[in-house]
Amino acid sequence: MNSFSIISYFFILSLFISCVRKSPVDTYEVGQCFKESHSNYASYVSQDGRIYRIDGLTDKTLKVSIWYSQYWLYQGEKKGNYFINRSNLLYEETNCPGSRKSASITDKIQGINLR
Repeated sequence: MNSFSIISYFFILSLFISCVRKSPVDTYEVGQCFKESHSNYASYVSQDGRIYRIDGLTDKTLKVSIWYSQYWLYQGEKKGNYFINRSNLLYEETNCPGSRKSASITDKIQGINLR
């Protein structure tokens, strides 16, 4: 084997491995919501966790918003492994508050723009 064939072999092999390897972002979808739970508090303390929504995906990052009262506030880009459970923070998938599918029929009718 000459050096050109060895180099081309390793180039094709590395290209194949990079295409097959899954990114942590691949497990998420736009519009998916997660509830954050704090596990470092005493069990008798009820702590409402934050709710996050994924607004967009890039190769290695997630564009995330947080639910505040009645609105979604954009939080910026987070690493692809942001919603992995940690020692004191747990994340579980949940329904998104304020979404159109859970709204009542009167709210949906009021939201129609008749122009």
